Amino acid sequence: MPRRSNTLTAHTAQGMREMMAGMVLFSALVGMGAVAMTLALSLPVWAVVISYPAVCSLTLLMTAAVWSIRSRQSSGPQLMRTQA
Repeated sequence: MPRRSNTLTAHTAQGMREMMAGMVLFSALVGMGAVAMTLALSLPVWAVVISYPAVCSLTLLMTAAVWSIRSRQSSGPQLMRTQA
């Protein structure tokens, strides 16, 4: 029984790492989009430098919050029972 538990834990940890990497990559892409927009709008360089980390961190925070809310809602009562 402990071997199965360890396998399940390792599988869950791998999924969490992939999920976190995906969220970081998504926030970096959104940050790059914000940089492109600030450059396209001919804003000063200091605005470009400030916009990237601000947009990236806010995107990462919002993505993690949405993911947490969705996972909390999906762990509600199970409507269908599994058959043996």
